[in-house]
Amino acid sequence: MTKLSARIKAVAAALVFASAVTAPLSINAAVDESAAEPIQLFFLNDTYSEYLTIDENFPQSYQLPNDEKYTVRNSIISVDENGVVTPKGREVYYIGEGKRFEYTEGKASVTGADSGKVYTFEVSDYARYYACSVADKYLSDNITDTMTDEEKLDAVCKFVASYDYSPYHSEMVSMIVTDEGGDCWASVDTVNYMCERLGFTSRSRNAANDPGAGSGHRNNVVLTDDGTLYMLETGYSGKAPRAYDVSKCSSAFLTTKLSDDTLSIREYIGFSTVVEIPAEINGIKVTALGSSAISNANRYLNSPITSVTIPNTVTTIGSACFWDMDELKELFIPASVTSIEMAAFSDCDNLTLTIDSKNESYTMLGNVIYTKDMKTLVEPIAFNEKEYSSATSYSYVHKTFTVPEGVEYIGDQAFNNCGSLTGAELPEGLRHIGYRSFYGCSFDQPIVLPESVEGLGYASFTSSGVPAYIFKNADCVINDTLENNLNEQESGETLDSYRGGSLPVIIIAPKGSTAEEYAEKYRTRTVNIISTDGTSETEEKVRYVFAEYAPNGKTVIDSGEGWELSYTEKDGITLNITAEGAVSELESFVYGGAVGTVIVDKSVESIDKSITNSLRSVKKVCGEKDTYAETLAETLGCEFAETGSGETVPPVPQPIGDCNGDNAVNAADLVTLHKYILGVGELKSPEQADVCQDFDINVFDLVVLKAMLVDSL
Repeated sequence: MTKLSARIKAVAAALVFASAVTAPLSINAAVDESAAEPIQLFFLNDTYSEYLTIDENFPQSYQLPNDEKYTVRNSIISVDENGVVTPKGREVYYIGEGKRFEYTEGKASVTGADSGKVYTFEVSDYARYYACSVADKYLSDNITDTMTDEEKLDAVCKFVASYDYSPYHSEMVSMIVTDEGGDCWASVDTVNYMCERLGFTSRSRNAANDPGAGSGHRNNVVLTDDGTLYMLETGYSGKAPRAYDVSKCSSAFLTTKLSDDTLSIREYIGFSTVVEIPAEINGIKVTALGSSAISNANRYLNSPITSVTIPNTVTTIGSACFWDMDELKELFIPASVTSIEMAAFSDCDNLTLTIDSKNESYTMLGNVIYTKDMKTLVEPIAFNEKEYSSATSYSYVHKTFTVPEGVEYIGDQAFNNCGSLTGAELPEGLRHIGYRSFYGCSFDQPIVLPESVEGLGYASFTSSGVPAYIFKNADCVINDTLENNLNEQESGETLDSYRGGSLPVIIIAPKGSTAEEYAEKYRTRTVNIISTDGTSETEEKVRYVFAEYAPNGKTVIDSGEGWELSYTEKDGITLNITAEGAVSELESFVYGGAVGTVIVDKSVESIDKSITNSLRSVKKVCGEKDTYAETLAETLGCEFAETGSGETVPPVPQPIGDCNGDNAVNAADLVTLHKYILGVGELKSPEQADVCQDFDINVFDLVVLKAMLVDSL
């Protein structure tokens, strides 16, 4: 029998099997909210319409009583004027492939306007149901109770290997339905499904570092009921039947032997959420945790890792080792650790890290890791704070950070993806800012680079939001490859601050400097704008605007009729509006994100709303009292400085202990802080809640706040 005829026979058998296990659905049965089972509806996306036709036993519509109107909850279904319910699709345009009509799986309900009856629907993808039926049929025919677990896993791999390798299909459904084969991701998806049906625990793993694997390769680890771990490899390429492998694992840790005959943990492949790293494996000492060794597992576990214990034999913690482990709350770094590589704890937003006081290489100051000599800032811990408006929607709590005096290096990826970071003060004496060190931050203030800064690593400020850079060192090396061995294509523009490149970035630097050369080299960018009909147009965008740095005076950045944009050491970037006529010209003002100070002449009576909306980082408005300048300060929520008087009217500072942000300290703040420490509440003002001013919010702050309130009575 040829492969094609065998596959056609399997497809026919799958349809028979699916029909047999699916009870016919009545089209006219009355259903209300007390019904035990939802009404089943099926759809078939355009992607698979050339391969499948929905069997008649799988309804695509349902007739409701047509004597009343209906309201629909969840837009995945629709009801027409005759009471016919059908899955509701939408047109999706794919570049290079055109338009497709697609539906969405899920549950939805319909309520009768007069009767109040509720009809519940389950909308299912027929292609998925079909693919699962093929896999189920194979298991039914080939798995018996007398088989060992290893034999069952071997049979699962044999099914996957019966399909050709194809880079065009990356999930079980497309691999089975099209019969064109699938890649390693499709194989992993299929193994996970079939193992679940057999009662095994299975997950994907990043196998990119395995011998012979490509950069995106994945395979499976499986845990059987008796606690045995297996690794399943279903192949990188080739025609069916492909080679596959089922290997029993002696440990939950994959290791690499180092030159000193000790072990590095390459990857944790277990399933436990509490991970205890052994001091030795098979009598050989463990001295290193490799790159992404723990975080790789955390990405694929159904329940994230909550605890990790590091033995005092470990000397090295690799890059991204604990990256994005939000459920990891506490971690202790032993005295033995002498090397913490870049982004080891990046995006661990709930982590409290403690370093053994006897550690001679690293120290903690205010939740930031530094080298013991305080010359290198390695990485902040749990810097991001989020305010949730819903379970999935949040905004970052804005913070600025002052790098301590004496720090000479900001490490590679130090503040990578710190969305809370909106400003940074850099000390004189700082020499180098590392690769991607401020990538993905949320700066709303210019960066002033001290004269001591000698180099910026690749992508150090990419997508960081920085609206302007002030260079004082004419010879500062930008895109410094010496420490990172990277090239421009790998990392993008180092000063490419705005995501999508929609706004110009101001570069202020000495004439003839490397910064001026950089601004000229990348001054404009050509982008392709693709419309919904597939046509594209090119558009040139201004990316960098250069102005010559005046060390002891004013640098004019840009000007027009009745306005001037300038920079001074004292006031930063200032917008001076000198005439009412400037308002119309400023309607297209594109530098608003860089402006820290606005000076408004008394003749100006209004500014267009589009201008005020762009002035999102203004800290001070200057002008005469009882003029529009004072009104503008109120609108922007910033301080007002009366011109000529030398006096400023700053906003009232929040008092220490004001945990709920109401500008008062009372019993309500005590309750707010208590709930936060118990983990059942949020703080509106974290800085004010740090009553002890030790960069840590804990029960000691609660005790001191209580004493403050008692003393005030």
